[in-house]
Amino acid sequence: MSDKLSHFLAYACLAAGAVQLLARRRAQFGAGVGLLLLGMLLECLQQLTGLGRTMDLRDALANTIGVTVGLATMVTPLRDLLSRLDSK
Repeated sequence: MSDKLSHFLAYACLAAGAVQLLARRRAQFGAGVGLLLLGMLLECLQQLTGLGRTMDLRDALANTIGVTVGLATMVTPLRDLLSRLDSK
Protein backbone atom coordinates (compact mmCIF):
# COMPACT_ATOMS: atom_id res chain seq x y z
CA MET A 1 0.00 0.00 0.00
CA SER A 2 1.36 3.42 -0.86
CA ASP A 3 2.30 5.88 1.85
CA LYS A 4 -0.23 8.45 0.64
CA LEU A 5 -3.03 5.89 0.57
CA SER A 6 -2.14 4.93 4.14
CA HIS A 7 -2.36 8.56 5.23
CA PHE A 8 -5.69 8.96 3.44
CA LEU A 9 -7.22 5.81 4.95
CA ALA A 10 -6.00 6.52 8.47
CA TYR A 11 -7.44 10.03 8.57
CA ALA A 12 -10.65 9.00 6.78
CA CYS A 13 -11.23 6.30 9.42
CA LEU A 14 -10.47 8.70 12.27
CA ALA A 15 -12.87 11.32 10.91
CA ALA A 16 -15.59 8.77 10.15
CA GLY A 17 -15.15 7.47 13.70
CA ALA A 18 -15.72 10.99 15.02
CA VAL A 19 -18.95 11.14 13.01
CA GLN A 20 -20.04 7.87 14.64
CA LEU A 21 -19.16 8.97 18.17
CA LEU A 22 -20.22 12.61 18.19
CA ALA A 23 -23.89 13.49 17.77
CA ARG A 24 -23.62 17.20 17.00
CA ARG A 25 -22.27 18.49 13.71
CA ARG A 26 -20.35 21.23 15.44
CA ALA A 27 -18.46 18.62 17.48
CA GLN A 28 -17.88 16.54 14.34
CA PHE A 29 -16.41 19.52 12.52
CA GLY A 30 -14.33 20.36 15.60
CA ALA A 31 -12.91 16.85 15.55
CA GLY A 32 -12.16 17.29 11.84
CA VAL A 33 -10.28 20.52 12.49
CA GLY A 34 -8.40 18.82 15.32
CA LEU A 35 -7.40 15.97 13.01
CA LEU A 36 -6.19 18.42 10.37
CA LEU A 37 -4.09 20.26 12.95
CA LEU A 38 -2.73 16.97 14.29
CA GLY A 39 -1.70 15.89 10.80
CA MET A 40 0.07 19.19 10.14
CA LEU A 41 1.77 19.15 13.52
CA LEU A 42 3.05 15.61 13.02
CA GLU A 43 4.45 16.54 9.59
CA CYS A 44 6.27 19.52 11.10
CA LEU A 45 7.60 17.45 13.99
CA GLN A 46 8.98 14.86 11.58
CA GLN A 47 11.13 17.58 10.05
CA LEU A 48 12.37 18.77 13.44
CA THR A 49 13.38 15.39 14.86
CA GLY A 50 16.52 15.05 12.76
CA LEU A 51 15.89 11.32 12.37
CA GLY A 52 15.94 11.40 8.59
CA ARG A 53 12.22 12.01 8.23
CA THR A 54 11.06 15.05 6.33
CA MET A 55 7.90 17.06 6.11
CA ASP A 56 5.87 16.08 3.07
CA LEU A 57 3.08 18.38 1.96
CA ARG A 58 1.61 15.52 -0.08
CA ASP A 59 1.13 13.58 3.16
CA ALA A 60 -0.66 16.58 4.64
CA LEU A 61 -2.85 16.75 1.52
CA ALA A 62 -3.68 13.04 1.79
CA ASN A 63 -4.57 13.60 5.46
CA THR A 64 -6.82 16.52 4.53
CA ILE A 65 -8.63 14.59 1.81
CA GLY A 66 -9.05 11.68 4.24
CA VAL A 67 -10.60 13.93 6.89
CA THR A 68 -12.92 15.44 4.29
CA VAL A 69 -14.09 12.03 3.08
CA GLY A 70 -14.50 10.79 6.65
CA LEU A 71 -16.57 13.81 7.64
CA ALA A 72 -18.65 13.45 4.48
CA THR A 73 -20.07 10.24 5.93
CA MET A 74 -22.28 12.47 8.11
CA VAL A 75 -24.58 13.01 5.12
CA THR A 76 -24.78 9.34 4.16
CA PRO A 77 -26.53 6.31 5.69
CA LEU A 78 -23.12 5.41 7.16
CA ARG A 79 -23.43 8.23 9.72
CA ASP A 80 -25.07 5.97 12.30
CA LEU A 81 -23.77 2.58 11.22
CA LEU A 82 -22.32 1.70 14.62
CA SER A 83 -25.58 2.61 16.41
CA ARG A 84 -27.58 0.44 14.05
CA LEU A 85 -25.18 -2.48 14.49
CA ASP A 86 -25.26 -2.03 18.26
CA SER A 87 -29.06 -2.09 18.39
CA LYS A 88 -29.25 -5.49 16.68
